[in-house]
Amino acid sequence: MLFRSVFDRRSPGGLPGVGGTGQSRIFIANVATGQVVASIPNPDPTLDDTAPTWSPDGSTIAFSRGANINGIPGPKHIWLVPVAAPADQRDLSAQVCETACAVIDDSPVFSPDGTHVAFNRENDGLLMVSTDGTGCRVLLPTGQNSCAGPINAPAGPFQPRDISFSPDGTRLVLTTRRAADLNSPEMLAVLDIASGQLTPISQALPGRQKEPDWQQTVDLAVTAPQSTPVIPVNGTETVPVVI
Repeated sequence: MLFRSVFDRRSPGGLPGVGGTGQSRIFIANVATGQVVASIPNPDPTLDDTAPTWSPDGSTIAFSRGANINGIPGPKHIWLVPVAAPADQRDLSAQVCETACAVIDDSPVFSPDGTHVAFNRENDGLLMVSTDGTGCRVLLPTGQNSCAGPINAPAGPFQPRDISFSPDGTRLVLTTRRAADLNSPEMLAVLDIASGQLTPISQALPGRQKEPDWQQTVDLAVTAPQSTPVIPVNGTETVPVVI
C-alpha cells in the first residue's frame, strides 16, 4: 500500500501574498521515500494554495486558495479537488456564496463520513457545507443563516477556528478567543452540531490553547480459527482470518 502525505510548500525565500515571490503550492509525497508523486495545479501564478487536508477515503483534497475578487486581492476560498483528476477543481466557497464572495475562508476539514466540509470564515464564522456545495450551515455564531458573505459576532464567540470533528461526526473541538480584543488568548471549546451548544473546556487554564485534534477511534474485530492443521516443514496451509 502506498502511504501518501499532502502538504503546501513555498520556494525558499518566498514571501506570502499577492505580489510576493514563490507562491505556496500543494504537493503529494510518498511517505516511505519522500518523493513528490503529484501536485495540485494553480492556474493563477499570483495566488497561494494552503491548508490541504484529505477526505477520509483519500479520494479528495480540500484546501484554501487565495482569490482576486473584482480586482481586489486578499480573499480566500475553499476548493475541492479529486486526487485522480487534479485539474478538475471546484470552488466550494463560490458555490456557497452564489455571488462574487469576497470572504476569507480557511482551514477546511472533512466530516468523518466524508460528506461535509467545515471551515472558518473571517472574522467570526464557522460554516459546514455538503461536498456537493449544497446545504450550507452557519454553525457559529448561532442565529445567523446566510453563507453569502463575511460573518461577524460582536458578542462572540470570537474567531472560532482550528476545528476537528469527533469520531462520530456529532461534535467539533475548536479554538476561540476569550474576548473581542485581538490580543485575547485563545481557549478550547466543544460545539454540539445539532444543538449549537458551545462548551468551553480550557477557560481555567492559563496562556493560550490552540489547534486541538480529536483522537480518532478504531473499531476493528479480528477472528481466526481456534486451531489449525499441523503443517509439515516446508509445507503451506491457508488460514482464514476475518477483520
